[in-house]
Amino acid sequence: MFKRHVFLLVVIFFSCRTIEMGFDHLFPDSIQTDWKASKINYYNPENLYEYIDGEAELYLKYGFRLLGVRTYYSTVEKESMVTVDIYDMGCSLNAFGLYSNYRNPEYKFIDIGTEGFVSEYEVIFIRNRYVVEIGSQSLSGKDKGLLIKTARAISERIGGSTEMPAILEILPKENLIDKTLRYQSSEMLSQEFLPGGLEAGYRINNTEVTGFIILFDDSLRAKESFLKLKSFHMNSGKEISSVSEFKEQGYRFYSEYHGYTLILLVDKYIVGATDLNNIEDGILLIKKIKSEIEK
Repeated sequence: MFKRHVFLLVVIFFSCRTIEMGFDHLFPDSIQTDWKASKINYYNPENLYEYIDGEAELYLKYGFRLLGVRTYYSTVEKESMVTVDIYDMGCSLNAFGLYSNYRNPEYKFIDIGTEGFVSEYEVIFIRNRYVVEIGSQSLSGKDKGLLIKTARAISERIGGSTEMPAILEILPKENLIDKTLRYQSSEMLSQEFLPGGLEAGYRINNTEVTGFIILFDDSLRAKESFLKLKSFHMNSGKEISSVSEFKEQGYRFYSEYHGYTLILLVDKYIVGATDLNNIEDGILLIKKIKSEIEK
């Protein structure tokens, strides 16, 4: 019990520590006939804000290591240009986490890398520890094929596995709403004392609800945080009550904006369900999450 997920967390810890500084080889020399490329500019955590001022903090929260930027210009159509941004996020989980902040179930998804989507002026995809953003404000919608072609070329240069991070499997697939799974690197439930975790939308009895799991290094810290979280909810005016199915390891409360919320301590995890119209749907979802953990 729990061994599978302990192994996954250890793999994540070590894989996130190994990076290479610079990755010129990931950028094509050209993306099409009669196109030229600029030199590659690099940004690190100290100066990332110079390139994406206003968003840098989000990237840093997900372990950003290095950004490479290269612009491609048409020598025929002087105003046509494509910019390629490749972000090294340290490991595949961080890359997915950042990417999951931008994806939406309503987007048009494409089979590039691990996963990607395309909008009118941009293609974003992930593969291994990289998040790749390819955009153009000068190309018309009919020319987005060039962005997709460039994305495929870069994905091939990255190489390696196209699998999603294994830890994502800890949430059950049954009733999961496609493309809603997110990884948050820290401060789950908007609490500074909580670490990161996963959340996803589920459709249960024709109702959309949210399931989540908060990831800890050990059961002692998980229990301490569980009690602190329960105390926080009590002190914030929530009417806390127990859940008979979970005994003293779980509790529930109601709020105007999120309906019912159920929270349960399971070994080294805090699991929960929120946005509930009734308690029974939350109990059903939490039991499924708990069963997945115990595999």
